[in-house]
Amino acid sequence: MIYKTIEKNLDETLKFLKKEFEKNNISILSIEEKKEGKIQNIKLLILTAEKDKKVFKVSLIEKQGKTIASIIFPKKVFSEKEKDLIKNLLNKV
Repeated sequence: MIYKTIEKNLDETLKFLKKEFEKNNISILSIEEKKEGKIQNIKLLILTAEKDKKVFKVSLIEKQGKTIASIIFPKKVFSEKEKDLIKNLLNKV
């Protein structure tokens, strides 16, 4: 799992990721918004994405105008090179 704090809000981060994923032939299969009743002022989105028929998830949590992104890769499915490509997209945000 990879974590990154992004100095942009959730909407800006999502917009950027959609554009970068498209450029890199990564399809977003679904975007699910979680509504946590106990946690106030936090937005959570779960993106399910696919690269070369391999699926991974990205969670985006917004708190106080910043986004915390984490990428969850299934074990032994992605090569280190593929993981690095996806990690680098987060670093561009």
